[in-house]
Amino acid sequence: MKEFIFIARVMILTVLIVVVLQLKWGEDTLETRASSFVTNSSTVKMIRESSQKIARIIKKSFAEKPEPAKENNQ
Repeated sequence: MKEFIFIARVMILTVLIVVVLQLKWGEDTLETRASSFVTNSSTVKMIRESSQKIARIIKKSFAEKPEPAKENNQ
């Protein structure tokens, strides 16, 4: 019975959050404002730039062919 009550509470909370996010504030809904805030924040921009740089580094490291090892004959 505890599981059913938990699921019911979570469903009610989810519906309430969805309804609140559909409220209009000015010309936009709260959902649109929250989404644009998250996508345009400076933190997201820094993470995006860093991940692009890391992806370039990884791509370059796999693109270069390793030189064969030279044997020292003495």
